Amino acid sequence: MKIASVESFGNADVALVRVRTDDGAEGWGQVAPYHADITAHVLHRQIAPHALGRDAADIESLADRIPELEHKFPGSHLYRALAGFDTALWDLRGKVQGKSVSSLLGGDARRFRAYASSIRRDITPEHEAARLVGLRELHSFDAFKVRIGKECGHDEDEWPGRTQAVIETVRGALGDDAALLVDANSCYTPAKAIEVGRMLEQHGVTHFEEPCPYWELEWTREVTHALQLDVAGGEQDWDPRVWRTMVETRAVDVVQPDVCYVGGFTRALRVASLAEAEGLPCTPHSANHSLVLVFALHLQAAIGNPGPYVEFSIEPDADYPWQVGMYEPRPEVVEGKVALPEGPGWGVESHPSGSRAPSTGSAGSTEVDGFTSGVHMQPPETATTVRVEGGTTLTTDGPFAEIKEAIGGYCFSEANDLDAAVELASRIPAASMGGAARCARSWSGSGTPASRPGHFPKPSRAARASSVCASAA
Repeated sequence: MKIASVESFGNADVALVRVRTDDGAEGWGQVAPYHADITAHVLHRQIAPHALGRDAADIESLADRIPELEHKFPGSHLYRALAGFDTALWDLRGKVQGKSVSSLLGGDARRFRAYASSIRRDITPEHEAARLVGLRELHSFDAFKVRIGKECGHDEDEWPGRTQAVIETVRGALGDDAALLVDANSCYTPAKAIEVGRMLEQHGVTHFEEPCPYWELEWTREVTHALQLDVAGGEQDWDPRVWRTMVETRAVDVVQPDVCYVGGFTRALRVASLAEAEGLPCTPHSANHSLVLVFALHLQAAIGNPGPYVEFSIEPDADYPWQVGMYEPRPEVVEGKVALPEGPGWGVESHPSGSRAPSTGSAGSTEVDGFTSGVHMQPPETATTVRVEGGTTLTTDGPFAEIKEAIGGYCFSEANDLDAAVELASRIPAASMGGAARCARSWSGSGTPASRPGHFPKPSRAARASSVCASAA
């Protein structure tokens, strides 16, 4: 079961990923939301080339090997892209075996307590309290999270006095029986976080998320060790070394991997396992209604140390239109709980926005109703190639051509024959060509000799700037 294609369907906010194998099996995943168009480029440039032709069942090995092969580019976007590929493979595995992802790992279908997660700092404490009370009446939530401080706020409040006011007002409206959680989004220095934390403890807050800049683990550890309530963190982190340090030094009481930020389901499972060995619970980050919510539900069902609830965004679709219609059925809260989707794989059917598959007549990216689709396919064994100095291979056969632009070098045919390469380039759709292919086509019939026998000059600056990478979504 070899990986035959890696496709992306997305826009600047979110992108779905489809992986297909040579025997026709397929699975769907998702890269991390936000700047997803950039992440899709990374998917096709730095993930897919290492995946094509590999065994789709070898998920764990691919999750390790691909970052090793891209070791010069460690960073968030690599892991955001890897997440789309990895989650598609898990969906594929479940569908092939006729099991849900969580049941592949011994988990059982069940309903999870959900907490109502607010991201608002721009409304009054009274408005926040009123909408939380309304949601409790509609959906029977009994746990709620509000935002405090200011995002990366250097100890500042969103406006003076807001944090204490929102805690007092919300607690007064919901009563003492409601579980109350807060998220500071990297606002405080240790001293200020401890001061705020003690105020939170007085009002029965049980969960203090990201009190300090998340990259300052020592600061967070100081706060964790000073307070009685649970300090939570990790949603932004992808580096295994950071996770090991965070867990082994108990910088937090609760780990919060985001499946799409951490590099996929495989790596989120590892974080949960690491935490379980140290006696720490795992409550994954799932602050929107993209597939990350579905991934979080399966993670909670599969691990041995799930936290007491799952994050469920309460923000309206009008504020996040990109999350609408991505898949169905969409999880809903009933009597304060959300059910794990039933069915093989993730248990949902993915729908790229206005979704139509990319055109089979083009190797480049395709714009469809504001959504861009791209494809990276395993070429047939008989593919003809054009090479670029430095070893890059440009495959130009197959239903989708894998044509990359030749920047900073000269393009020549495998046979080192100018006419053959020009003829090859002439068969590539103009809209799909990279700079090198356009350069080759521009020579067709011109009779102009190459700068060296059998070679093409470097593409012009304009050609390079306007070229379309066929493997970029």
